Amino acid sequence: MVNLRLKVCGPYTSSIDTVSNLAKVFFYLMDGIQKGGAEAWVRIKQPNDTAIVYQTLKRMGLRHDHLRFLHGEGSSIWYRDCGPICLYYGDEDNLAMLDFFYRRYSRALDDQIPSLIHKQMGIPNYITDFVWEGGNCLVDGAGSLVTSDAVYAINSDESGPIEWDGKDYKTIHHRYKSALSKDEVYQALNEMLGQRATHIVPRFLYDGGTGHADLYADAWNENGFAFSMMPEQYSDWDDCITGKKNITYLKEQKSIFGRNYYTMSRLPFPSNNDGEPFLGQEKYSTEFSRTYANHTFVNNVILQPCFSEVGNDGMPTADWDRANIEAIKQAYLGYTIYCIDVREFDGSGGAIHCVTKQIPADNPIRILHKNIHGSVNLGELTAVPFSAIITNKSGIAHAELMYRKNSGEWKLIDLTPNGNRWYGSVPASTFQVGDTVDYYFVATSINGKTITKPFTANQGGYFTFTTTADTSYDADMFDFDTHPMPKENITFTFGNNWVTEDTGEDVPTDITMAKSFDNSQKVSKTGWFNLSGSKLNSKPTRKGIYIHDGKKYVVMSSEK
Repeated sequence: MVNLRLKVCGPYTSSIDTVSNLAKVFFYLMDGIQKGGAEAWVRIKQPNDTAIVYQTLKRMGLRHDHLRFLHGEGSSIWYRDCGPICLYYGDEDNLAMLDFFYRRYSRALDDQIPSLIHKQMGIPNYITDFVWEGGNCLVDGAGSLVTSDAVYAINSDESGPIEWDGKDYKTIHHRYKSALSKDEVYQALNEMLGQRATHIVPRFLYDGGTGHADLYADAWNENGFAFSMMPEQYSDWDDCITGKKNITYLKEQKSIFGRNYYTMSRLPFPSNNDGEPFLGQEKYSTEFSRTYANHTFVNNVILQPCFSEVGNDGMPTADWDRANIEAIKQAYLGYTIYCIDVREFDGSGGAIHCVTKQIPADNPIRILHKNIHGSVNLGELTAVPFSAIITNKSGIAHAELMYRKNSGEWKLIDLTPNGNRWYGSVPASTFQVGDTVDYYFVATSINGKTITKPFTANQGGYFTFTTTADTSYDADMFDFDTHPMPKENITFTFGNNWVTEDTGEDVPTDITMAKSFDNSQKVSKTGWFNLSGSKLNSKPTRKGIYIHDGKKYVVMSSEK
């Protein structure tokens, strides 16, 4: 989804900007999203604005057949930050949204976007008064969360967002919340999203001012990360030092399979317009804050920032920029790279990832796999094991392993199920030292959906390893497990201490009461409440943090 840039002409009247270079970025985003086989959801103010969008896309020669429009107010274009964080939960992998407080005081209308989606698209929305921005959220799809310590400061006081109905200035008011300690921030994130592991790493200081993790890292899948690496010429920059420490830390953490995360690819770092290095970290922050990592995945398409004019071949025209995009193609094999010149965002601390938001598909087939990668010594193995955790709400009808060596003929192995585990093996004698092995999984659900892992396997994006005798045998490279993975390890459950369901009511019903600009005092409430504002019937016995008569209490263990 994208937020369409509006030219504000007053508090209630706006006209769509269709001609500026910045506006064109959003029309290219709509085109790229549709190229990826998805609907482009676009927020507009008035229903008749749809005609302007269609006309502009047609005039620019762009796709316009798969659009959906959200009608509602908004203050800015930073949809990643103010929009909901979407997730699957429960045994049926139901789709829902988490709606965090968005505390940018000049953007009073943006915090309403998740409820707007809930009301118009029918996706359940769960609200929390925890302050967080979506650009600071990286998840691995297997219960692990990475965010920067910028999350501490924005939750350390009682100040919440400014809210406004977009029509009457008298409705402007300030929401309040509970001030949280660092331990409470960690607990909240751990319960809401990082239920297997929550990693809070030091923020960047010279990234345009956001402190968001998505400016230099991709949580690509359950095995590792793609990192944007500053070259050695910037080695004395504070953020270069911080980035190296963060990468080292993350590579010491464990995936859901108990193996250390690894660097799946290293993304190049942009340059000045003339291809020369940036002159100091302060200048980089205020005038550029460029990164290739701030891109968005749409199925097998990556909406990719570039920093020069895009030519007729879909590639940037500056030689240095083109070379970097070629490197990105190698980092993300099988993906179609859709380049968009984002120089209009220079100095803003964001780009494509920051102004878009993915809404996941219904009926997912989820595949988790401990992949074999790099140079691998097969040791004394008689069979090379391959297995994956594969789930769908209807169940899995069948699953296969496809493999080949040295770009030869593909061969198929039917996998054996054991609960959610599907496994098989290939005789080790099949492979000789020096062979390059490509492989991927195919799974079909009982309700008829088929998917591959990696997702781009049909376009050349495979898991790959090379057999060697030059390294030692490492048993941790393989997944010998043939047992099901416990359901609780891969099933998301809501942290009920922190969220309450969006009922669609216009008046806030939680403990964070509105305070208008006439300096009136907050209205107090008596009784026990959880931190999302839901009133409890009695004193809580479950471990957690609660509000009672305006004060915060911590219940450390169950009481009898």
